[in-house]
Amino acid sequence: MPNFTRCFPLLADSVKDAVLLLDREGGVLSANRAAEELLGIDRRAPASRRLGEFVDAEPDRMAAILKQWARSNKSTASRLRLRAASGTVSDFQCEGHAILPLPGAERLIFVSCRRTELAGVRFVALGAQVARLEREVRSRRAAEARAVQLNEQLEVRVAERTAELRAANLELEHTVAHLQAAQSELTVQETMASLGRLVAGIAHEVNTPIGVGLLSASHLRDRVLAFQKTYRSGRVHRKDIESFMGSADEASAILLTNIKRASDLIRSFKQVAVDQSSGSWRRYSLHEYIEETLLSLKPQLRGSGHKLEVSVDEGVEIFGNPGVLYQVVSNLVMNSVVHAFDGDRQGTIGVRGWQSDDRVSVEVCDDGGGIREEHLERLFEPFFTTKRGRGGTGLGLHLVHNLVSQQLGGEIRCHSEVGRGTTFEISFPSRIDSREPMRSSLDA
Repeated sequence: MPNFTRCFPLLADSVKDAVLLLDREGGVLSANRAAEELLGIDRRAPASRRLGEFVDAEPDRMAAILKQWARSNKSTASRLRLRAASGTVSDFQCEGHAILPLPGAERLIFVSCRRTELAGVRFVALGAQVARLEREVRSRRAAEARAVQLNEQLEVRVAERTAELRAANLELEHTVAHLQAAQSELTVQETMASLGRLVAGIAHEVNTPIGVGLLSASHLRDRVLAFQKTYRSGRVHRKDIESFMGSADEASAILLTNIKRASDLIRSFKQVAVDQSSGSWRRYSLHEYIEETLLSLKPQLRGSGHKLEVSVDEGVEIFGNPGVLYQVVSNLVMNSVVHAFDGDRQGTIGVRGWQSDDRVSVEVCDDGGGIREEHLERLFEPFFTTKRGRGGTGLGLHLVHNLVSQQLGGEIRCHSEVGRGTTFEISFPSRIDSREPMRSSLDA
């Protein structure tokens, strides 16, 4: 209704006669410019005036005319004397009828006032404009109703889609949780397999010095028994004493050397095993630890026939979990043993290590057959292997990548060309202050 009242003067101003929009009681709701000039109505506040103020007629007659106009949709003419703003009173023919701006709205009265000498002139244009205004208002209201309906439908669709996405996200979270649990279990299994290889290495490496020591001890025992027999017979000569002392010295030296060798091996293997199982943090030497790591792999390397070249700078110290470095280096070396060389071909595996500023770099390389370019992109994916069914699980390099990026807070890259070997480059800080799993820049 307020929109119709505001739009009314825009159409009615084109008419020369006075045009008014009234309520059922004769209150002025709007007026055109001609009515404003004739009657002195302030269009900014028309509601403060009533039509009866300008008509020189009895109130009962005025009320009857308003009632007749409000009842009929057809225009009804009445001759009225109107008092102008100048004070003069003139005869006007006023035609009025009811209009309905909007469905369900209150009826209004449309009144046009013409001087009696112009009473026969019909202003069809104004009626057409009013009708057009009514149609435009109805059309706008219908469009607004359609927009509201579309918005409601859109809200319903958005709510349904949001519910679907929430359910999909929940299912995805459960799937990721299951995958992470499976990955953790597989990592533990891989670590236990690494410990198994370590135990096998201990048994193989310690067997030699223990065997030699046992042989020396047995020989020394035989010499002692023989000397005791000679001594008890009373036929001990100087040369017998000198021979016994020489044999005892030689046997004890061999025995001491091999027992010390076995002790060093056991101490080294014990430290590596503790590092892997406990995950304790300490300061350790890069050179010594890589030597100990490769020592535990000697049985596998000796069986493969490959040559191992090691070049690690001394004096490089790391503060962190040494068990992580053991798993990284041992997995990369064994990856070269299993994948780099075809058939019975023997090759060279190199391990290098150095420090630059506060970064430690470790490089494991081989001169094997190399890796195809399409495989390089998937190299660190879980369960990706080119040895499926021949001992390859596809977890070794995936475990290495996770250990380097999350535990060492470093980066790992692989460079390879078919027929020219493969190089794995690892870079990580020499000190990791936080013991929580870290993420490298490659994972960001």
